[in-house]
Amino acid sequence: MEYKENFFNKLSNLYSLYVEVKETILLAEEFDTEKRLYIAPLNQLRNALDHIFKAISKANQEDACESEFKEIKEHITRAGYDALVLLADNVGIFIISEINKYDTDTITHAFPEYYKVIRPTVTDIQETVALLRKEGQVGPDGTFHRYFVQIKNLIQISKEVSKAIPALEEFRQKREKEEKRKTDKTIIISAIIALISGTIFFLLGKFL
Repeated sequence: MEYKENFFNKLSNLYSLYVEVKETILLAEEFDTEKRLYIAPLNQLRNALDHIFKAISKANQEDACESEFKEIKEHITRAGYDALVLLADNVGIFIISEINKYDTDTITHAFPEYYKVIRPTVTDIQETVALLRKEGQVGPDGTFHRYFVQIKNLIQISKEVSKAIPALEEFRQKREKEEKRKTDKTIIISAIIALISGTIFFLLGKFL
């Protein structure tokens, strides 16, 4: 009974990690414009499920059960890291696609935080999770949670970008109106000059 109780305690301790990984996978799919189903993280969860059932069958064998739980945690964590990379890329693409609608001058004046804070932060997070996945690190308890928090911050940044769109659009429209007014003014002045010049030449020709 002691080993069985230990089994359920270990399984329960993995629940919070599983919840964060599952949310990461769902968010990665949500931010994917094509709404694709990602096989890599789901395959890792399938492997984790396989080891869960193996652990159940070895619940009375402490060493064997412990080995299975190590595999369970590794697969769940790797599923999370796979999903983190996908999510970081998808959120980054979303942010860039929103910002790319505007030129540098508009962004600099209406949303200066983008170049100073947002773009460097997005790049840092993308590079960090990509490196982590490449190196295959699983790490101690809490490692995935730290990167999960960063991704939540990245999603918050995407919301800030969305909130900045009205200001960017207002600045662009205002500038377009100013440029149109300047163009119209130039056309009018040119027309007046042409009219005056034509009148002068006409009068000179008449008198001479």
